[in-house]
Amino acid sequence: QGLSEHTAPFDAVVEVLDGEAEITVGGKKSVAKAGETVLMPANVPHALAAKKQFNMAAEKYEKALALSPRFPADEWLAMATVISWGGKNKAARRELEALLVQEPANIPARLQLARVLLWTGEFDAAIGKVETILTTQPGNRQALIVKANALRLKGFNRDADRLYKALITQADDFDV
Repeated sequence: QGLSEHTAPFDAVVEVLDGEAEITVGGKKSVAKAGETVLMPANVPHALAAKKQFNMAAEKYEKALALSPRFPADEWLAMATVISWGGKNKAARRELEALLVQEPANIPARLQLARVLLWTGEFDAAIGKVETILTTQPGNRQALIVKANALRLKGFNRDADRLYKALITQADDFDV
């Protein structure tokens, strides 16, 4: 899983949710770990490669959830997240929506659902999910990143750039 080397006319932001990713920006390689966010500047060649594959785990978790969908919320969310990383976004969406029926205030589940919606091209729906999060947590960095990415993909580059710049300015530990 990853992206081959390419350039883009806009800045790109990568957030590593779990595991590690090898990221190359302008020929310089580095490893980003879970919880880290990396900026890849516009017009600079960049690439990334996941250090771990999630497909096998995704299949096993999908089967486990089909057998017994009553896991504790944190385990259910973790399994749905890995399912989405395995490229099974329909199944992940179904699980996340079911989890949110049980726990509508579950911010991490709502955020992961927003990511899945973003990855499947449902940009307005993704923005709607993060707006719900931002009403109660206006400084939620992960929600703001999803919103900025959705805006960029919709073609609202100036709005996305404003959010990216605000996120970069606010981050004490931001590293490229």
